[in-house]
Amino acid sequence: MSSLGNDDGSGTTSSSGVTSTGRLNQMIPYFHKGGGDHLFFKPWIPSSPGAIAGASFALVFLAILERFVNGVRGRLEGYWASR
Repeated sequence: MSSLGNDDGSGTTSSSGVTSTGRLNQMIPYFHKGGGDHLFFKPWIPSSPGAIAGASFALVFLAILERFVNGVRGRLEGYWASR
C-alpha cells in the first residue's frame, strides 16, 4: 500500500508510513491550504491551488462513477435473477 504521508527526503518510506530514520510521516489532521498530501492514488500529490482543485474534481467524478456502476450492477443483477 502507499505511504501515509510525505517523505521529507530524510529517508525512504515503508508501506507503513515509517521512514528509515524511524520518523512517522502523516497527513496534517486539520484543514490546510499547503497541499502535498496523497489523494487516492500515490501519484496524485497536488501542490498548487489549481492542482488541488483539479484533483478534487477528479475525486468527485470517481465517486459519481462508482455510484453509477453500482446502480447499473444492481439493475443487471435484478434482470439476471428474473431470467
